[in-house]
Amino acid sequence: MQAGVPPADGVQVLQRQLADADREARRATDQEDLIGDALLDRRHRIADLEVRLLLVPHHRRLPMVVLATAATVIASQAVITGAYSVASQAAQLGYLPRLRIAHTSGSTIGQIYVPWINWLLMASVLTLVFAFRSSTALAFAFGMAVTGTITITTLLFFYIARAKWGTPVWLLSAGAAVLLTVDLLFVAANMTKLIHGAWLPLLIGLTAFTVMTTWQRGREIVTADRARREAQPRAARPCGDPVHRDAAGAARRRAGPHS
Repeated sequence: MQAGVPPADGVQVLQRQLADADREARRATDQEDLIGDALLDRRHRIADLEVRLLLVPHHRRLPMVVLATAATVIASQAVITGAYSVASQAAQLGYLPRLRIAHTSGSTIGQIYVPWINWLLMASVLTLVFAFRSSTALAFAFGMAVTGTITITTLLFFYIARAKWGTPVWLLSAGAAVLLTVDLLFVAANMTKLIHGAWLPLLIGLTAFTVMTTWQRGREIVTADRARREAQPRAARPCGDPVHRDAAGAARRRAGPHS
């Protein structure tokens, strides 16, 4: 028998060499795929193209851009109109100070313009644009805003159903167990994204809640104090009391300048 590697061992060595070569080829292919993906991603980032637009044929991308722009304008107008309506109703309910409201229609009551809210929205939008730089960075904030709104709406619905409509507790409990379980799961999932921008809607909501409750509580204190002063006998009121001064001024006006 010829000296050297036995035939069986030679086959095993050849198999190992082929396996090593196959692994090297696969590694090189994976590296090429990664490089290709990186180049594709870089090219798309440079071109600033959305993934959804890449799914549309080239000759249909312009209509999609027009449609997306129109949808953005409509959504923005809805936000502005909703902010006007909410601010107006909050002022009527005593949760905000009196606002200058301009009625822009002679036939439609709800068609209004609130200058202070308009300027506030403009300042907020500019701040978000310069702070977050892109709509992608606002994705987590948007998710928290949506899930928070859904949860609050669900809670308010069950409160109204019980306090105003008198719905049985067992029926409300069954509905709340289903809806709130889903809502709170979404909220919990978004809570993990607080440091990535989900804190923004929480901060806005907390600020609005603090302002409205503070104003409402202040109005209650002032109204109660005014009612207490008006309930006192006129002779017991001090001369510096606002109610006393108002009553005296009204009496002088009724008497006239020649009395």
